[in-house]
Amino acid sequence: MKIIYAFVMCMVCLSVVSGQTTYGEDAGQTGSQSTFIGFKAGEINTQVNNTFLGHSSGKLNTTGNRNTFLGAFPGANNTTGQRNVFAGNAAGFLNTTGSYNTYLGNDAGRRNITGGFNLCIGHASGFENLESNNTFVGAKAGRVNVVGRDNTFLGYESGKNNLGSGNVFLGFKAGFNEAGDDKLYIDNSSTDNPLIYGDFSTDQIGINTNTVPDDYVMAIKGKVITEEVRVQLFDDWWPDYVFETDYSLLPLDELQNFIKENKHLPDVPSSEQVKEQGGIDVGEMNTILLKKIEELTLYVLELKGEVETLKNK
Repeated sequence: MKIIYAFVMCMVCLSVVSGQTTYGEDAGQTGSQSTFIGFKAGEINTQVNNTFLGHSSGKLNTTGNRNTFLGAFPGANNTTGQRNVFAGNAAGFLNTTGSYNTYLGNDAGRRNITGGFNLCIGHASGFENLESNNTFVGAKAGRVNVVGRDNTFLGYESGKNNLGSGNVFLGFKAGFNEAGDDKLYIDNSSTDNPLIYGDFSTDQIGINTNTVPDDYVMAIKGKVITEEVRVQLFDDWWPDYVFETDYSLLPLDELQNFIKENKHLPDVPSSEQVKEQGGIDVGEMNTILLKKIEELTLYVLELKGEVETLKNK
């Protein structure tokens, strides 16, 4: 009992003198205002405000400060990295100088060495991440991300094989095989054609497709149903000018000749043109059709006048 009492008093005295709490074989003895609990926890630490709890946690830390490592081997190779939080077995295991990282989960951010400002939550999330400014939430999210940065992955194995930067993947295995930059995936599968696909670099978005033609903002694969569609037309497209007194209406005989030769109305695209253009512009087509209706009205009124003249005769 006397021996135990002496040991406890010795520990108390140490805490009072250095502001440091140490427990475990080869646990850190230098530095101050720190807590080292576990075999070789903070073994060669010389800095302040570190908390290492677990076997070899912060084992090689020298001047890194304000770190919190919890578990077996978390931040075991950290040397000068600071303000990191690693919780989980081997979390941030290879981190040396990377700072401001938060890894929560077994093997989370395990192979990061110098990357900073990363958030990895989940088993093996950001396992091989070497870059900075990534947010991986979910087991194995961003697991093999090596060179990508500024990514946000949320979901189990989301962006697992990603190598790009500036990506946002949301959902179970979303963006699983995407290797490009600035992409958006929202889905609950590893498909390359997610429910929502986006390209931040071109400001394009696709629904059920990852192919958006050039000069188009959105592409939808499949049928669309809606209660209302409004097409906003710019410039003076609405053909009220047809009813102006100086509007030149094509004579009927010339119209007849045009139809015989071209097999479509003037100003109306032919079937070949529609095929070449990959469809029609709804707003433009409605404008053309209205123009034809207005011209047809003028033709009817013109014929009405001729009929009235014949009646009078």
